[in-house]
Amino acid sequence: MKKNIPNLITLGNLLSGVVALVVDSLELSLLLIFIAAVLDFLDGLVARLLGVSGEMGKQLDSLADVVTFGVVPAVLVFRFLNQFIDPAGWVEYIILSTPLLMALAGAWRLARFNIDTEQANYFKGLPIPANGIFWIGYLMLFNNENPIIGDFSLVIALTIVMSLVMSLIMISKIKILNFKVKSLQWKDNQSRYVFLIIATFIIFWSIFKQRPFLAVPACILLYLVTSIIHYYILQKNEVQS
Repeated sequence: MKKNIPNLITLGNLLSGVVALVVDSLELSLLLIFIAAVLDFLDGLVARLLGVSGEMGKQLDSLADVVTFGVVPAVLVFRFLNQFIDPAGWVEYIILSTPLLMALAGAWRLARFNIDTEQANYFKGLPIPANGIFWIGYLMLFNNENPIIGDFSLVIALTIVMSLVMSLIMISKIKILNFKVKSLQWKDNQSRYVFLIIATFIIFWSIFKQRPFLAVPACILLYLVTSIIHYYILQKNEVQS
């Protein structure tokens, strides 16, 4: 029973994703993605605390993640765009279906992660939970009486572009910071601490501006920028020096 406790938490992640697909409320679906993200963090933590990490949990976690953070966001963004696009031909159907690429990209990324032995200290490509979390904030920005952008044509274009960008970054081999740190010393975690400090500022600023959901996609984009600076500028300079 002990070894299956983390797996039960992982199944809670998967159940949250399945329910998010079938409910009619966008807000509830996004809340379920958030709950799934918390469970996704807890299953690994509990497995390490209990000393029961294994291949079964790894595979089950990936299967749950591809649904909750790949398929679910893809379908929700598809439904979101469908409010503005009334497909009258194959061009409109292609445009409307663009977000579904996130499900394919997420599956590809997780399959590569499961067989890649080089990702102990960093990720290759954006972790799929970050994709799910990004869309929680993004969709909520436009799902109220005072959307951050009032021009629907601009919203459609931005949404399509961001769905493509997130898909490409997930399947890319860009090095991304992870937070499995071996020490809390500043010199070993400068980029991580800088990210946390700036992210905290963004969160409080967004709350002050009464746009709390703006902090979510902003912090995910900050995470990407911080990772790129860390691995492709700072570390490169260290090697050259």
